Formats: sequence, structure tokens, C-alpha cells
Amino acid sequence: MKLNNTEGPIQLLRQPLKLSFLIRAGLYTVLLAFMLSCGPKEKGFEDIRAEGLAFVGSGEDQKALERLIEALLLSPADRQTLYFLGIVYGNLGEVDSSVSYLRKVVKLYGPDLETCRNLYTVAIAAERWEDALESLRQLEQAGASRSGLLDRYYEAYMGAHYYAPAADILDTLIQKNPERGELYLRSANVNGLLGNYAKGAMAAQEALRRFGPSVEAYGNLGVLYTRQKNIIKAELFFRKALALDSARDASWLNLGNLLSTKSDAASKREAIDVLGRLNPLLSHQLRLDTVLARLRAELGNN
Repeated sequence: MKLNNTEGPIQLLRQPLKLSFLIRAGLYTVLLAFMLSCGPKEKGFEDIRAEGLAFVGSGEDQKALERLIEALLLSPADRQTLYFLGIVYGNLGEVDSSVSYLRKVVKLYGPDLETCRNLYTVAIAAERWEDALESLRQLEQAGASRSGLLDRYYEAYMGAHYYAPAADILDTLIQKNPERGELYLRSANVNGLLGNYAKGAMAAQEALRRFGPSVEAYGNLGVLYTRQKNIIKAELFFRKALALDSARDASWLNLGNLLSTKSDAASKREAIDVLGRLNPLLSHQLRLDTVLARLRAELGNN
């Protein structure tokens, strides 16, 4: 910083000053006091918080966490400290703690877009669906458009097993974005979960009409017709799915399970062959050995 000199040039003294003992002692006392004042001081809240924020900026999350916790002890309601503790905990994968701190920010200071977006992200990661839904409502309070949040609402509703509002969201999304093929398949799935099999089948058929054959659409139709106990149509669509891609365990599993429910020996033998194709780990997880044993026993009794 440049200072203005208004007093003219400084004149250097040619002879050293001769100071009395008292003056020298007084200056020593002043100098000692000055040195002590410039020495190490106990750090205050703002210093500690600033160190924490600096560590956040440099990506040193563990060090940031230590400083911010220390700052929080000094000022438990400071907004920046609470917010960045939420961010740091999220970065460290401790999503439940992240949710707790970000929720406290909203509770104490009201919703804002940045905090609520981050809160939604960590709530989804923590599978805290109610917190995720609440963060979306708070985003709307902070000024976000509901129409821009529909996909997020769908995700949270599905996580919470609120299938009816999820289906309503999909109806709205399909009207707004008819070119998004995945929406029809989601609609087929969620309507199947609700028992709206006819509506689900219509959604899958519309996906086929608009976007052409797909394993997912055929598989959804097979599942929906299975739930309606229309075994002939269900088998037809499971086989169509396998004709498109024979490498998917899910398609073989669907067909094998369906065949295992049929009474004729040919279907039982095919079910044994189909289920035997599955990955051994998946077969063990689903305890298919019990199904295979039953089928072999039924064939042996015929």
C-alpha cells in the first residue's frame, strides 16, 4: 500500500540520541508489551471457521471437518458452519450426518435453492425418502418451479413406495415430454405395482408403437400379463424379449418361472433347462434349487 508523504523529505539524524535510563526502561517496557501482543494468540471462532472453509476449498475434507466442528462448539447456530458441515459430511459419504446439518440450516434460516438441492441429493443417497420429499417442497418455497422437479418427485415417491402419486407424476411427464421413451416403461411398471394392469400394458404397447421393439417393453408386457394370469400372452412376450437379447438373466428367469407353473411335462422340462442357464450366484440367491427339485419330482411322478 502506498502512503502519501505531506511533510516533505525525511531528515536523517547525524548523531545518535543519548537516552536516559528511565527513557530506555520505558521504551523497553513498551517494546516488550508490543512483542507480546504480536505473539501467538488463542484463535477465535472466525479464525477457526476460516481455516475450515479454506480446507473445504482445497478439498481436504477431513481437516475441514475437524475445524468446522471446533467452530460449531463456539457458535452452534452459525449458518456457514452448519451448511459446510453438511457439505463435508456428504463429500465423506456420511450422508445421514449431511442430511441432519442441512436440515438444521433450513430450519433455522429458511429454505434456499442451494441448500435444498444439496439436501435432496444426500437424502436420496441416504434413502431418507421423507426428507427428500420435504426438500422438494422446500425448493418450491424457495422459488423452484414444480414442473422442473417432477422427475425428482417421481424418484422420491418410488423410493418411499408411494406408487399412486408416482403414477400421476408420470402421466404429467408423458404429456409434457412424449418423446421420452423411458417414461412409458416406468408407467408400465408402476401401474403394474398398483394393480392397474390394463393401463400398464397400454403404456408398454405405446412404447413399442413409438420407439420400436425393446427387451424392456416386452418384459413389462410379459410381467403384466402374468399378473393377469394370461399365461399365453405372457409367454409370448417373454420369448420375444429373449429373441431380441438372449444374454439377459431376467428374461430367462421370467420365462422359466412362468413355465414352471404350467402343468404339462414339456413345459416343466423346458423350465428346468431355462432356469439351469442362470448365473449360479443368482440361482443361489433366489433359491432356485428348490424350484428345480420340485419340477424334477413332478416329472418323476408322471
